[in-house]
Amino acid sequence: MKIEIITGRKWKYRLPEEESFSFRHSVDDSIDTPFIKMEKHKTTIKKGYCWDGSSIPLKRIVKFISFGFCDLDKYCKKASLTHDVFYQLMQLNHLAKIHKDRADERYRLECIAGGMSKWEADIRFWVLQKRGSVEKKEKPIIIIEV
Repeated sequence: MKIEIITGRKWKYRLPEEESFSFRHSVDDSIDTPFIKMEKHKTTIKKGYCWDGSSIPLKRIVKFISFGFCDLDKYCKKASLTHDVFYQLMQLNHLAKIHKDRADERYRLECIAGGMSKWEADIRFWVLQKRGSVEKKEKPIIIIEV
């Protein structure tokens, strides 16, 4: 999966090409928005979709202290992409909020698949379960042409 890093913007990453993956839980109706298409078990994130990576407390401070060498998203770029997509679909009422636990568990599994330790992935999963909110956020969804 290719990911572009965006500097000087509110979003950290941009998808330079379409990305598809399977979602083991089917949806009743297909969903088609400017940034995502979901049909039965297949989800496609469209080219130009932007997201900000994992929402980790103190992430910017850690990056500053490490002079930019510590990348807290190192093992979870794909996980944060799919997680953000599912949360945004729930925020826009395209996907039922009962999928939150599944989205959180998928994030955990994709972090481990990306190379993160099970221990760290479990901590992030626990935080998502306690603090993750599918309520509408102020940040708009954006697609940038690439």
